[in-house]
Amino acid sequence: MFTLAWHTSFKKAYTKFIKKHPYLRDKIIQVFKLLEKDPYQKKLMTHKLHGDLRGYYACSIEYSYRLVFSIEKINTEKFIVLIDIGKHDEAY
Repeated sequence: MFTLAWHTSFKKAYTKFIKKHPYLRDKIIQVFKLLEKDPYQKKLMTHKLHGDLRGYYACSIEYSYRLVFSIEKINTEKFIVLIDIGKHDEAY
């Protein structure tokens, strides 16, 4: 199991995203639950990012929307640190 942690940049991006797309709230909650269980589940289409976002991962919320995160390990605890959310071009 992983613990979700919200980076300060994610809090702002999430609030703005939900205001624009309130119909995706339930879908995002489902993605959060899947990430907590296993961020590499096929449903999430998790992939490593390159370039300026090297070291981060992204997963799909829907066809056009992505969630950017990092995977951190502190001692025996594993964390998913949520970084950004948005359309493919906005999140990357």
